[in-house]
Amino acid sequence: MAAVAWLATAAPAHAILGWHLPWHLSRWFHRDRWIELREPQHRPIPTADDKRDGMIPFSRSPLERIGRDARPRDEERAAGLALRATRDEYEPAQIGVYGVRDLHALTVGIGDLTDDAGDVLPATAWSIRMVRFYGASLSSRARRTFGVVPKTLEPAVPLDVPRGSVRPYWLTVHVPAEQPGGLYRGAVRIAHDHGARQIPISVEVIPVRLHEADALYGTLSINPLAELSHVLAHSHSLLLSPDIVEEIHLAGADALLARAELMLRDQRAHGMNTISPWSAKEYEVRDGHPYVRDIEVAMALVRRLGFPRPMFYQMGTLLHTNKVNRAASYREFDAARDERVARDVAAYYTDRFARAGLPGIIFLPVEEPNLADGIRLLDPPDARQKLAARLLAIIKQAGGRTALNCTPESARAVGAQADYWIVAHRAFTPQVYDDAAAAGAQLALYANTALMGQNTYLPRFLFGYFVWANHLAGMLPWTYPSQPNRFPTNVGRRGEGGYDVRDGFLGSDGTPIPTIQWELAREGIDDARYLTTIAALAADARGRGGADAIAAADAAEAFLAEVRAGVGRDAQQYVFEAPRTYAPHADAGWDAARFEATHAHAADLLARLVALR
Repeated sequence: MAAVAWLATAAPAHAILGWHLPWHLSRWFHRDRWIELREPQHRPIPTADDKRDGMIPFSRSPLERIGRDARPRDEERAAGLALRATRDEYEPAQIGVYGVRDLHALTVGIGDLTDDAGDVLPATAWSIRMVRFYGASLSSRARRTFGVVPKTLEPAVPLDVPRGSVRPYWLTVHVPAEQPGGLYRGAVRIAHDHGARQIPISVEVIPVRLHEADALYGTLSINPLAELSHVLAHSHSLLLSPDIVEEIHLAGADALLARAELMLRDQRAHGMNTISPWSAKEYEVRDGHPYVRDIEVAMALVRRLGFPRPMFYQMGTLLHTNKVNRAASYREFDAARDERVARDVAAYYTDRFARAGLPGIIFLPVEEPNLADGIRLLDPPDARQKLAARLLAIIKQAGGRTALNCTPESARAVGAQADYWIVAHRAFTPQVYDDAAAAGAQLALYANTALMGQNTYLPRFLFGYFVWANHLAGMLPWTYPSQPNRFPTNVGRRGEGGYDVRDGFLGSDGTPIPTIQWELAREGIDDARYLTTIAALAADARGRGGADAIAAADAAEAFLAEVRAGVGRDAQQYVFEAPRTYAPHADAGWDAARFEATHAHAADLLARLVALR
């Protein structure tokens, strides 16, 4: 990982004097710091071909940034790109184009790839996206410290690259689900108005589809279904259809449904296997049963999009249990009304999901009931914890499954009433494993900064090896970065910002614009899926017997044990930040080379096991 220089303003006076002000007062005294993130400067020496073509293409691990002032290192010059992927897998590569002279209307493209048997991996399997730079807060540990970082990946359009500057690109192949196995070859064509370069590229397709990991992956509390519910409840149309999709059409809310589906389809494409709607306040009884419109819409979309794991339903607005700074806060909680709603909704929709053949539903009745967090002035500090314990007990008595996003303290306050503890990263210490086991709860993690921060190693590691190695039940952050109210802001206009962002989060291709962190979360999920698939195939091989199968199973099991032994139990152990610049940095031996070597070994073993079937 390249070293990074830094420049910053002085610390605020109150920090120097040792004062410790409350957070809301310290904001008045705190001065924003901007760090100039720079790679070590060197002048790349262009070859004759580079001079002729006007550029130096180079490749770099997706875990390592290509900054605005990046220069190609000698070992990075792109002689060729080689990828490996399974069926229906997304696999990225990152390249940079350095201008030896001014490049006008630069484009990057990939045509069809073919193998020796004549099979084709079509050009349509590729997504080519240009990296855009944003001014951003660099770390959750220093929220007022900013720098310019590569952030979003937009559909590539012709761009100018001035001499001595660089433009990064991500090339992502999505292997078709029925693609024949083989080694497919082709070329990446990088062109501008006065030159071009072709770089060989290959994709080895391993003819197997990865198993779903045992963990639950999703972003909690997305809100487009709540918007739909509100519109349906206040529609001027008379909604008589028993089909929720027909009701949406009659109410003229098709655009809202399309947006909700677009966001959830993006989540599924990024490896998420569960959805989590944030509830609306609309509630009615039809034919003697609860009728919750956002759950009804969610059921239709879960079926349509194929989410294979139970849905998490955040009930805060429906039950008036949100914090005081949120809509429908718990100031409006009425025990007689809301406890009955919790009981009836849990009993009815638990049964509805089962009868519909859907994966199930898990209820989160209260959001983060931490001490003194979101309570009224005269309330005892554990007011919302007691509320959580009561509602969780009611839902469990009604036959529903329950979850709580929490710290260990708030989880202990509800005892065994929560079937899932979804514990904050900042409080995820080794003790929570024993605490959750004692309560009979499954343990999951939420690490919002893994998606909303600027790190690269952290999302891949936490979504992948950390969850898998520690047998966690899920990775469930509260943050989905590719939606309007979470889309990155170009702080201070110091970066480029978006080139063509539409409706606050869509690209020119009409799909949500991903961030680098969102892409790397998918890479982490795929790391876990590789290991899960290897374990299953190794067990099958051992069961079939035979010297080759037993040897492959032994090698696979030894590899899995080695990976697990290389991952600690303490989430706080893994920061992946340089101490002064907060730039992504290797941690506990996990650098880019180790990620790549571990993944390559997994692919080797997977191919070996598949060949034995």
